[in-house]
Amino acid sequence: MFMALSIQARGTALATAGILTLTPDTLLVRLIAADPWLLLFWRGGLMALTILIAWWAVTREPPWRALTRIGRTGWASGMALGLGSVCFILSLNYTAVANTLVIISSGSLFGALLSRAFLGEPVPLRTWAAIGAALAGIALLVFGGRIFGDDAAGQTGSRLGDLIALVAALLMAIHLVILRASGGRIPSTPVVGVGGLTCCITGLAVALGLGLRPLLPDADVVPLVLVYGLVVLPVSFALISSAPRYIPAAEVSLIMLAEAVIGPFWVWLAVDEVPPTATFAGGAVVLTTLVLHGVAGFRAERRRRLA
Repeated sequence: MFMALSIQARGTALATAGILTLTPDTLLVRLIAADPWLLLFWRGGLMALTILIAWWAVTREPPWRALTRIGRTGWASGMALGLGSVCFILSLNYTAVANTLVIISSGSLFGALLSRAFLGEPVPLRTWAAIGAALAGIALLVFGGRIFGDDAAGQTGSRLGDLIALVAALLMAIHLVILRASGGRIPSTPVVGVGGLTCCITGLAVALGLGLRPLLPDADVVPLVLVYGLVVLPVSFALISSAPRYIPAAEVSLIMLAEAVIGPFWVWLAVDEVPPTATFAGGAVVLTTLVLHGVAGFRAERRRRLA
């Protein structure tokens, strides 16, 4: 059924499924409540283990051979993904979930600019318009507290956490643009494995340097850590990283804006980290933009096929 879809529909379906799988990410981080460097160690290690074993089971290619075959380009993409994950977790340690997710969603703009600059890939006017509208929604989400008289909008963030989230957005865009530049020649699954290894090694090195002990998670959060590292992360990133085979990195990044809207609501429902009114207003703008952009993309592809 998947292969019967158009190219645009395949890329959109992969990116959408991946981001929906990823939306509990921030909730799990809050529920696990571990030292960020230890969490990075568990997160990256389990993710790499799962994704590389799955690759071996499906293709019969040993993981070490796959990691060699993707070359420097694949490793560069994977390391950008892994370091982006490091920045993501650190940002959550310093600022609110909504702030982190909203700022990371600016990766759509980075993706468009990088694709244009390094790939010469034209960015459709509809994508630029969607990015502008989505960023307006994000601005409303972050700064709308003054409009709605909601003090929480101005109190939940931290400049350091916001800056780290911005770096995470840039790194994720670099990851997607590199994959897009490969033209599908680099399999995305081993690249995600490199991302997990980068995250794991970084977390372990810093944890050992800080003298953090023990390295094992507390018994009461082990089930959450396993769900996080063995299911949520490998499945979501494998899907998201496959999408640039079919659609531009800018469009993948744009679809990822949905996490900025959905993620905070999971946290709100589970741990009562209540989003301010501005989050609801800005989120409505972002979701509406995504829907309209998706419809415009399908119509544009239909016109191309009929021409």
